[in-house]
Amino acid sequence: MEKQQRQMTDAELAKTLGKYQTRAFLYLLFGLIGIIAGIVCYFAVPAPIPKTILTFVLFGGGLCTAIFLSGGAQKKCTALLEEGLGDFFRAEYEKKFGTERADASLVIDAAYVQSIAPLAGEWEECEIEHFHTGVHGDVPFSAANIRLIHVYERGNIREDRAEWRDLVAQGLVLRCQTECIAQVPLYVTARKKDDPVDTTGDAAFDSRFRTDDALSSAMRTWILDLDACVPGTILCLRWEENTLAIVLKTDYAFAAVASRVDLRDLDAARQSYRASLTQMAHILDAIHANPALYANKPKEETL
Repeated sequence: MEKQQRQMTDAELAKTLGKYQTRAFLYLLFGLIGIIAGIVCYFAVPAPIPKTILTFVLFGGGLCTAIFLSGGAQKKCTALLEEGLGDFFRAEYEKKFGTERADASLVIDAAYVQSIAPLAGEWEECEIEHFHTGVHGDVPFSAANIRLIHVYERGNIREDRAEWRDLVAQGLVLRCQTECIAQVPLYVTARKKDDPVDTTGDAAFDSRFRTDDALSSAMRTWILDLDACVPGTILCLRWEENTLAIVLKTDYAFAAVASRVDLRDLDAARQSYRASLTQMAHILDAIHANPALYANKPKEETL
């Protein structure tokens, strides 16, 4: 009969987490140094053969170190954190947002993110993490962090073309049900430099967003206020039927420990997790304050 694995003490857990976190950082640092050195050799070394060898070894080795070794250490760190503090995380989440439930109307996946089209045309792949569902103020919601990635081929006709992947943006997708039904679909996106000039007559709104829909002044003001209070900036907002979806460009991680936290301090990790839940509650409170979306609020000007 196999012996049951002994659970780590907090001191042992903190020490092991710190080791993996430090290892992930050092691997990433060494990897970046190798990549930069490889690029420098490519342009600085005149002899073809040494240039090829040095570029391949330094750039390739640096890339592998940054992606595989650093990434592997980070995955071990994440898995150990979940193993050691998972019960605490789940208890805190249920205390704040109730028990998670499967709800097809609130699913967030790559296909859904593609359908609401944040930064349309700039990315091809979407990675999803930290997907959760819950209820806040009697309103069901779901949220997930995303990474939008541009995938393309690079090279010339004399060389094999290689696939490259660039991070376009990272952020958060939030979906929540609304008490009111949108009379017409509403879609607002962050303004880009090359967007055509169109105006709602609201200079503050037009400098930040664009839309083809007719918005009331109250709705425009609410969107600007929401953009000011969320972590990061709004990339797009869609209200259709009884579902509101918002995509933020942000490094805020929902229901997670912030990457900047020193995991050797477990109390700081717990505090960071709680703070991520509180931040989501603040965002949802700002959404619930809009009477165009929720009938239980005092009526103001709507769409």
